[in-house]
Amino acid sequence: MIGNIVKKEFKELFILSTILPIVVIAIVYGSVGQMIGNVGETIKEKPVIGIVDMDDGNFSDIAMSVLTEKAKVVYNG
Repeated sequence: MIGNIVKKEFKELFILSTILPIVVIAIVYGSVGQMIGNVGETIKEKPVIGIVDMDDGNFSDIAMSVLTEKAKVVYNG
């Protein structure tokens, strides 16, 4: 009796309209993961930035030191 109910539920659950979205979502998640992985490889390069520092405060000094450490500064004016 329980076997018949389980068999009926499997037949209702595993039809094309329920399996297709699962397969599509798996493909989409896989491709998004692959894209994010590729971005992580290219992000190892330091970004190229230009800095215009018009402030003489402590926060400005901290920000300048962090930016020059984490990025390639091509303009500092």
